[in-house]
Amino acid sequence: MPMVSLQLPDDLLENFTNAFQRLGFVSRSDALREAINYFIQRSKDIKSYSGIIRTILTVEYEGSVENFEILTAIENTYTDMINGYSEYKFGEKFLRIYVMSGDASRIRDFYQKLNKLKEVTCNIFII
Repeated sequence: MPMVSLQLPDDLLENFTNAFQRLGFVSRSDALREAINYFIQRSKDIKSYSGIIRTILTVEYEGSVENFEILTAIENTYTDMINGYSEYKFGEKFLRIYVMSGDASRIRDFYQKLNKLKEVTCNIFII
């Protein structure tokens, strides 16, 4: 099995270590393999859908005015598919949760545009 070297900031490594221990993984390698498999599956899931789908999309972002304006501009292009959303503030970060239904390719475009932004973390769940 090939070995992969990875550099992580101290806080990310500490959070990852705590998470994999809480979840009962024996080693970091086992946890990383599971995380990589999840990442691969998630990328396949959104690409494999077509037609009308329903999703929940979460967006975590830094609470700068610039980020808010960019997110709102992107969001305004897809209002016909957004059934509703909620936003929560956690210190300097915000979490938006979108409930959406519409054409899979347009939802995928929305997700990809948001996911390309700096300081933004997105997750999508097909329901």
